[in-house]
This record gives sequence, C-alpha cells and structure tokens, in this order.
Amino acid sequence: MLFITAPENAGAFDIPIHDDITTMTLDLMPNQVQSSGSLFKKEARIWIITGNRMVDLNQFDSSLHFDNEDFRGGSLRLTQLKEKIIVDLLDSSKDVRSVWVMIGGALHTLQDFYAHSNWVEMGNHDIHPGLGRQILGGLNSSNTPCPDDVGTLKGDGFKELTSGYFKLGFNVCDVPKGKCSHGLKAFGCPNGINKDSPARPGFTTASELAVRASLNYIGSILADQRVSQDQLAIKRLLGSD
Repeated sequence: MLFITAPENAGAFDIPIHDDITTMTLDLMPNQVQSSGSLFKKEARIWIITGNRMVDLNQFDSSLHFDNEDFRGGSLRLTQLKEKIIVDLLDSSKDVRSVWVMIGGALHTLQDFYAHSNWVEMGNHDIHPGLGRQILGGLNSSNTPCPDDVGTLKGDGFKELTSGYFKLGFNVCDVPKGKCSHGLKAFGCPNGINKDSPARPGFTTASELAVRASLNYIGSILADQRVSQDQLAIKRLLGSD
C-alpha cells in the first residue's frame, strides 16, 4: 500500500511513512464524509502532519508509541486526546492549530500500535475496536512472547498482546526475560518485532491497518454528537471556517 523505502529498524514508522499514512488518511476522508473535493484544507493538513512528526521527538515516553507493553498508557492517551480535541473544537477561543497538532499526535500513537505490537502476528485483519474508545487493562507480566529469542515470537506471542522493549540510555538493548525487543539496528540491538519499514515482516498489513485506524479515529471525532451538531466545530476541524 505504501511504496516507500525506509531504513530497516528505524525505531518507529519512518517519518516519510507516517507522513504517507496520515496523508492517505486525509485523502480518503472525503469518501466517508462527502462526495467530492478535499475534506481537510491545506493548513489543517500541514499542522496535522506536523503534530504527527513531533511525537517522534520524545522516545522516552512509552505511551506515545505503545512501546514496552504500555497498552494502558497508549490507550489512555488516545481517549484523553480525543476528548480534549472535541472540547477544544467546540471552544472558538481555542487556537485551532493546537487542535490539529493534537490530532496528528494522536494519529502517530495510533499508527505505532500496529507497527510496534504483535496485533498483526496474532492473526488480526481488522483494527483494534477499543483504541480511542476505551482504556486497555494491564498485561500479564508473566507471559513470555519471545521466550527463546528477543526477535522471534513464540507461544504467548501469538495469543497475547505484546510490544517490543527499548529504553534510551546505556541499556537500550536490554529486554526483560521472555519479552520481545523492539529492534534498533542503529544502536546495535538485535532484531525485534517492529514493523517500521518495508524491510520488516508484516509492514504492509500494519501500515494498511494504521490507515484504517486513523480514518476510524478522525471519523469518531466527526461522529461525536457534540461535533456533528455544531457546524462551526466541523468547519474548524477541517480548516474551512
């Protein structure tokens, strides 16, 4: 779906890939909301993509990227951002550019769920239904998704949700026993389970699901009764007010 060349084990969907996933999402929105024309105006698109890029400036907070099995933190972030986006859309005194940045930031986190988790390897062909709508619970700390090799899923790795581990610092390659590595080739770490680039297994499916999930997230904002019944809020969201 995404015809892009990116370095292997980039550490997250490479910026051009995030850009393309987000651009594709914004391009496809008219098919769901109106019959023709560009739904999101140029300024809105620029700020949404900028907000998406900004998330990669912080690799220390696992909730931003669904790293280190932080599914509770990542899902909490998505639900909280969605509510903040809606509230600020309804408040015309709020700078709409900050709303667009939040949308881009939320989309980055959502897209990383599919690149950094084993959702694809578990055999899922549809998006996670709860992201953006509910907070996921904590994981079973005793599960061992990568029992023999930090880059190879086995046993629990095909049955229970997990994501790769890495923490910036002196011990960036260290992984808890039985868990999986994210995989950071640039740091000399062993291969992990990320699907951040076309060179990685599962990339195509992960990127396609990332687009569909991004469409669903924006669509849920537009469908929220508070927004759908407020034409000014809709115009602010699309950059056409």
